[in-house]
Amino acid sequence: GKFNILAPPLFKKPALKNKNITAIVYKLKIDDGFIHIEDRLKGFKKDIVKFDGDLTLSLPDSFKVRAGFISHPPRNTKFTIWAKYNLKSSLLESKFKFLNLAIEEFKPYLAGLAFEINSSFLSGDFTLNLDKEKALYLKGNTSMEKIDFRRGFTFKGDMDASFEAQGYIKKINYAKFSINSVLKNVSIGGLPRNIEINSINGPLIITDKKLESSGLKGKIFGSPITTSGSLENFKNPKLDISGEIKDLNIIDCKEIIASLKKNTPNSTAISGKLDIKFKYSSFIKETENAKFMINSVLKNVALSGLPHIGNIDSINGPLDISERSAETTGVSGKFLTNTFLAKGSLKDYKNPALHLVINSNEFNVSDYLKLLPAKFKDKLKGAELSGKSSFNLVFEKIFAEEKPSIFEAKLSLTNTFFKNLKPEIELKEIGG
Repeated sequence: GKFNILAPPLFKKPALKNKNITAIVYKLKIDDGFIHIEDRLKGFKKDIVKFDGDLTLSLPDSFKVRAGFISHPPRNTKFTIWAKYNLKSSLLESKFKFLNLAIEEFKPYLAGLAFEINSSFLSGDFTLNLDKEKALYLKGNTSMEKIDFRRGFTFKGDMDASFEAQGYIKKINYAKFSINSVLKNVSIGGLPRNIEINSINGPLIITDKKLESSGLKGKIFGSPITTSGSLENFKNPKLDISGEIKDLNIIDCKEIIASLKKNTPNSTAISGKLDIKFKYSSFIKETENAKFMINSVLKNVALSGLPHIGNIDSINGPLDISERSAETTGVSGKFLTNTFLAKGSLKDYKNPALHLVINSNEFNVSDYLKLLPAKFKDKLKGAELSGKSSFNLVFEKIFAEEKPSIFEAKLSLTNTFFKNLKPEIELKEIGG
């Protein structure tokens, strides 16, 4: 490249015997320069091409620096820098602009981060000022493309942000900052049970004190999800999050269903949809004390292949689950041709106590035969039952106690006929 020094004639022509020359340089300019940067200790190499810049002195007050250059690969990264330093007031003013900065290039210097950077391209502009008290002020805008961060889970997508920061150089760890960002088509994967959240869009605010968001939208298991939450106190972080999922298709929750089916026959299956509202609160280091509440509504849920029962269809109603209990105030369903209502609770998972009430006002008596074990069905082969019944079943059990379960049943039969019972017994029209 070209290297130019401009100097005014500020000195007299020296005598022939005087070989000392004094010159004051007030401008240094470089055109089309090339710079090779190499850090062998870190294994970092970088070539900067088309470097154009100049240094202008305005003695004794200040000096200015202007520079622009391109570096590559993986993309052509463009930089523009302008800075002015006042020698009298010790005030630094500077502006930076960059396009397509590949963050992963600087991996050797980012080894201390809590996550791995596989890819991300950064563009933006910002101002950086420093006063005589060594107080630093930073303000600007940036955009990140093709983010790929990993730490047990993956974070991919794009993000736009505006930011501000201020602090003292000697106490930079105590700097105050705020980042107002907008997530664009972000996906988070690698969560427990292979859960993925995709198409995340919305605001995310990060400050020196907390991270928070209101109204993030995305998709989980193909269903829309809306969440709000915060992560406060980074030294001992506490997570609070709430949200809502609409029309969650149970069949799409394959990993969760598989974990729940460990102690059930392979023939058992579940289908249908759920609407869910949830809240979760916990210190990250104490998740065993987490507080959560899941308010769900079952929508046409079906259970099939149940041992001794077969299928239960058209299950609708509320089901609430917290860190201490599960409860329903009334779930309706259909068994064969009959409708029923169930309500109850399971409290204290460490010492579980179950209370369950099931009732039906119109149950076909003929369907009772289908509930009997196979050995009884053989004995009643050819028998016919008809009529209607109503029943109310109450079941209570404290699993840690040896005493038997409490079971109560009330059965009422109306216009019921039993035919072809063995031995030859025929009962006519039972009511009561």
